[in-house]
Amino acid sequence: MKSEYIKYILYFVVAALVVVGIQLFFPNPINWNKNYNTRSKDPYGLYVFNKELPKLLSNQQLHKSSLTPYEYFDYNKVPADSSTTYLLVQNPYALDQVSVSKLMEKVANGADLVVASERFYYSYSLLLDTLQINTYDTKAKQLFFVDKSAKKDTIHLRDDYHSIFTISKPEKYTAIAKLNNNLSFISTKFGKGNVYLSTTPILLTNYYLLNKNQHSAQLTERFASYLKKDHIVWFDQNYDTDQI
Repeated sequence: MKSEYIKYILYFVVAALVVVGIQLFFPNPINWNKNYNTRSKDPYGLYVFNKELPKLLSNQQLHKSSLTPYEYFDYNKVPADSSTTYLLVQNPYALDQVSVSKLMEKVANGADLVVASERFYYSYSLLLDTLQINTYDTKAKQLFFVDKSAKKDTIHLRDDYHSIFTISKPEKYTAIAKLNNNLSFISTKFGKGNVYLSTTPILLTNYYLLNKNQHSAQLTERFASYLKKDHIVWFDQNYDTDQI
């Protein structure tokens, strides 16, 4: 009986050692899911962008909120439209139809709106309808900046990319970047303000910003350069408090 007990103890110890050995010599697999979480250090998280963005702003105030724009405008005293940029990075849950309407009212009065999203479906469709823009899917692995002043104007994507813009009145839009020869980052006037739309939020993720071979960290600087107003309001669904 005693020998059986000792045998089970030995089995347990060996099993424990095997588990510890696996954890030491076989680290957890990398999570390649596109979570776009500002707290995530996974390749497709936004941890680095979240930390670096404030450093790239010049004497500007950055406010973050996990509320929808409609809730934010309802609960907070907001700065003047002419001095505010509203930012959304892969946050489809923030743009209900009422929020889109409120944001576009702000833009018409002089605010700027900057949106980076892989897809512009659901409530984003109201935004695209308002701006007379369509999207469709394509296969592309190279992004290049139309402005050739960049140190490296072409970025090679790790994965195929599928969403691009089509516009019916090109004279009203400025092309900032393209996927192959298709529009992926554009800007347009709307009333007194401006709207900037990008289908490549993936280039703001940890993988690209930390990949020196890609030289894609410059995209953060370029992206930040379109946040021109004195006050930046970033609607971040992963922000843990709504104290402004």
